Amino acid sequence: MAPDATDECVVDASVRALLGRGSARRELGESALARTDFEEALQIATRVAEPGLAAVALTKLGELDDVASDTVRARARLDDAMKLLAQTPANDVRKQREAQVLRHLGHAHRREGALAPAVESLSESSMRFRELGCETERTAVLYELAVVQIFASRTREALNLVDEGLEIARRCDTPGMEALLLLARGSALQEMDDLDGAGADYARAAQIFADHGDRHREASALYYLGTTHLEREEPQNALAVLGQARRRIAPVGSPRYEALISAGMAGSHAALQRYGEAKQELRRAEEALSHVSHEPALSAAVAIHRSCLELASGDIAADQRPTAVAEANALVRRNPNDDSRFALRRLLVFASGGRNPEPRALVVRSDGGGFTLPGGNAVALPARSPQRLILLCLATRRVAAPGEVVSTDELIAAGWPDEQILSHAAINRLYVAVTTLRRRGLKDLLLSGGGGYLLSPAVVVRLETN
Repeated sequence: MAPDATDECVVDASVRALLGRGSARRELGESALARTDFEEALQIATRVAEPGLAAVALTKLGELDDVASDTVRARARLDDAMKLLAQTPANDVRKQREAQVLRHLGHAHRREGALAPAVESLSESSMRFRELGCETERTAVLYELAVVQIFASRTREALNLVDEGLEIARRCDTPGMEALLLLARGSALQEMDDLDGAGADYARAAQIFADHGDRHREASALYYLGTTHLEREEPQNALAVLGQARRRIAPVGSPRYEALISAGMAGSHAALQRYGEAKQELRRAEEALSHVSHEPALSAAVAIHRSCLELASGDIAADQRPTAVAEANALVRRNPNDDSRFALRRLLVFASGGRNPEPRALVVRSDGGGFTLPGGNAVALPARSPQRLILLCLATRRVAAPGEVVSTDELIAAGWPDEQILSHAAINRLYVAVTTLRRRGLKDLLLSGGGGYLLSPAVVVRLETN
């Protein structure tokens, strides 16, 4: 007996509710719960012969498979979604859903190093979104196309695509899309050796993702921020940032980023001559890599990181260094992307015996009595000033947990201990203190967000004894 119109409306609403809840859970990093919602939605839509909604569920499951580093399964689901959409009416709804499927297909192809199919899918997706006037959704495609250009070492083309996307994202007030594009711009700038610019973009992207509860992308931004610290030869600071990335990605379940983060931590330990810890992290990276279905550039990156450790620890003799470099170069030529090239740059540092440039750092006195800005300008803070206690609280948190916001309540308690202050008066006092610190030189380093303030994770911060 066929369902009546009321039954059909209930089923439609039920499927849409599951898809909506699953999407929210996916953004919060609750991948297992999101998968349960999408699978239930798919079962219902399939049972009642709703190919359009079934295709949406398959698309979302394919996205989760991609996050879980199973691009082969993701592509299979996305191909099935396109077949289902072919059974639906040829209207704008179908065109929009096809554009979304094509975007995810392009992403999966990019991960697998198949750049030509990636560009083909993404260009088709961009055309559909443009025809529909879906500018916000097209910015996500511009991001993907920019990353493909970065993989192909065409940074100028990538930056042009980022600029186009940023203009749309800011005009449409979509911070999440802006953060994605900042992530791509940071990657392009890092390839151009602009580590300060890259670090600033990664830090801003991480903050936006954190404010929106997007753990997966926050972890991604923090990972790449950590690599800029490593390229500045600040391995201790890199470890702190990468540790934050690891904590963010843990509930998501993304072997790809687990492998990258562990490899980055291995390189950091190796730079500090902690070879035992480095080997443990590298084994952890290789274990995570074993759960990635087909990403040759990631495999190349992890292999090159192992060569970095072997060079640093002396397991590769000095006369074998040219061979190790030649093999790494060949790996990158076959499997080019930003991750494999970053690993190659680290290998070249270890092969040349390492370098120890003086990093640009914000140095805060351990009593909060003053600070020295990157570049050398020293600033003293008034005695018995709340600014001292607030700065010390911010610096202590920055060293322990880069990118973590210190809440206004914590800062008020730090700045005015044992005082009972009315809420609105306390917030005003804190605002004045923060404004004063910014005016004294911390304007670009003291950030707000997430119900508090933080010192930018893009800059190295040190606590120095008096």
